[in-house]
Amino acid sequence: MIWRVFKRAPGVSAASAAWWRTAAAAEREPQGNALNDLRAALAGADADPDERERQVEMLEGLEQLAAIAARDLDVIQTQHRVIGTDVCHFVAPACLVGLTDEPGKLFLTSRRLIHVCAKVRTWPWHRLGGVERAERALEITILGAPDTINVTCNTYGDAMAAAHLVRRLQR
Repeated sequence: MIWRVFKRAPGVSAASAAWWRTAAAAEREPQGNALNDLRAALAGADADPDERERQVEMLEGLEQLAAIAARDLDVIQTQHRVIGTDVCHFVAPACLVGLTDEPGKLFLTSRRLIHVCAKVRTWPWHRLGGVERAERALEITILGAPDTINVTCNTYGDAMAAAHLVRRLQR
């Protein structure tokens, strides 16, 4: 019975791995056809329920991203004092990992990225080098600083939308 000790834990199925590769490609180029293919290939009812739930959340996020990518920047009306005279384009609940680890709000405005919790932190667009998304987290490079900003959003959709808008607002 020693063979059970060395037996690998079940991994991601080939179908699931292919689904996630297609989802990653759809994130780079959000279009309706890819979303239809992903919807049709969702993990079946006999699959791991957690995996199916993650895929559904990812698909919803991709739909949100496709809608944002297809239109002009949204203008969000907010009375929050930190916005000042900026035009707000995105607001989502998010945690600034490592700096505060407190829940707060992420704002993307015409001039800067802002995180508000017990303390307000802000970075103008010209200081941001790039953004990478992994799951619900964003890693944002700060030019001239050794560290990155690590932001955790509540959903894949918020993380994908924020990453897309950061890139778009930096241009």
